Amino acid sequence: MPFSGNRWDDSKLVPHRAALAAAGARHALAPAAARPHDTARRWRVPGARGHVGFISSMTQHFCDSCNRLRLTADGNLKVRRPHCLLTTLCDASSPERGVRQVCLFGAAEVSLRDAMRDGATDEALTALVRAALRNKKARHAGTCAALSLVLITA
Repeated sequence: MPFSGNRWDDSKLVPHRAALAAAGARHALAPAAARPHDTARRWRVPGARGHVGFISSMTQHFCDSCNRLRLTADGNLKVRRPHCLLTTLCDASSPERGVRQVCLFGAAEVSLRDAMRDGATDEALTALVRAALRNKKARHAGTCAALSLVLITA
């Protein structure tokens, strides 16, 4: 990922094609067998052991096959919620209220910690997670905003 310290820096982005070309200039590369839900595009050198993988989320999106969730250190599920897209999820009486699109790259979160502290049942927590999954975006939660990778808590 193109970071400079803890800040996003587009000038440091190396596109998938450029990284693959650089590796291919030194070694003959052949595609390795894909595995379900791989985030990396894997390659191998014929006759050699192992493989190399490129996780190129910025230039070759894999979001549509992503099966991952991120639960932050402070108990939040990563989501995107810039505005309400689904009326049922905005209904104050809904156990799924406030849930938007799940994405590891997304800037917003829904607090599973707070739901648990408020006495949410396993079923209610499951409903929150499932609601977020149903609304997963096809690409980076529709955002390219710079995200902080640092969490400092008291």
